[in-house]
Amino acid sequence: MTTHRRFPDDQGRQWDVWEVRPGSVERRATPRHLASPPPDLGERRKRPEFRLRLPDHLCEGWLAFETDEERRRLVPIPSEWPQLTQEEMQELLRRAENAGVPPRLAH
Repeated sequence: MTTHRRFPDDQGRQWDVWEVRPGSVERRATPRHLASPPPDLGERRKRPEFRLRLPDHLCEGWLAFETDEERRRLVPIPSEWPQLTQEEMQELLRRAENAGVPPRLAH
């Protein structure tokens, strides 16, 4: 079950918060690994897969914060975040790094 919270910041903006835990993460960074594998490397390698290359610090996941005009992320995910008070959530929000604008506004 995915935990989701909504809380207001000190300016009254509503923030949605949830955990992001990447499933299939590409950890290799060299270009030679990005080429198609030879066909004899096993059945798994024959299937097309989408792999996202993430920086090491994001591989274990992050806490995502989003409001209408902004996104942020916090690493690592605090285990107790679903039970924190509104004020404690506001503190996590202040510590979170800017992750850009929501995709619907990025056009």
